[in-house]
Amino acid sequence: MAKVLGFSFGSNEIQTVCLSGTKASPIYENRKRILLPESIELREVSAWAETQLGLLLDEFQPEALSYKLTRGANSVKEISRVYFTIGILNLIATRRRLAINHHNSPLSPRRLGLSRGADIRSHITSLIGDHPPYWDNHAKDAAIVAFLGLA
Repeated sequence: MAKVLGFSFGSNEIQTVCLSGTKASPIYENRKRILLPESIELREVSAWAETQLGLLLDEFQPEALSYKLTRGANSVKEISRVYFTIGILNLIATRRRLAINHHNSPLSPRRLGLSRGADIRSHITSLIGDHPPYWDNHAKDAAIVAFLGLA
């Protein structure tokens, strides 16, 4: 039974959701929200990300990783924070020999076997439950990409 850690990256946070089981019977394991320090300098983002992502992988012990390729950041600072962190995640996955998949934004309902226009965030919540606090769109997107990584 595979354990997949899903990621959704924002300009000031990393949301993760860990699922196991199968697409037919997904099992919610846990989730975590990590905030980037407000005062972090751009030159510090990669080192910070390497430490934080390494700690997440040590904590969850996933067999595979999955992330949403974030688009629409508003500034160079936001773009850099998101893409530096995604780059470090890919580097760590390679070093640890973990399978890693990315999913384009916006996420398609058809990827989950739903009809066009269906609310995939409501659907994932119906499958794995509501997990407050901060069960927002970023957290649900992390759950969706983790779900897509299940067999």
